[in-house]
Amino acid sequence: MRVTPGSGDHGIDITAEKDDIKWGFQCKRWNGTKVDAIAVGQTYKGKAIYKCDIVVIITTSTLTAQAESEAKQLDIKVWGRGKIRQLMDKLDNADNYYLSA
Repeated sequence: MRVTPGSGDHGIDITAEKDDIKWGFQCKRWNGTKVDAIAVGQTYKGKAIYKCDIVVIITTSTLTAQAESEAKQLDIKVWGRGKIRQLMDKLDNADNYYLSA
């Protein structure tokens, strides 16, 4: 796993590899604002720059209708609060974490 630089990350915050598959993650912890198509475009650009096989937008929010449509067209996975909770449930120490907006 590698965390990219805070600025100039080209739309990818974290890269990771498992089973020869390179993943790129764009993390959006937004409250009261939906993730827009600009973020989707940045994630898609980051997929090419970091040579990722799969990219995921992880968000505590939701996507605008346009962003959701573009994410589907560009094969970008979106993990929202439900998916985050599902993954946290698999952690042995999940009680040490909380999911806030």
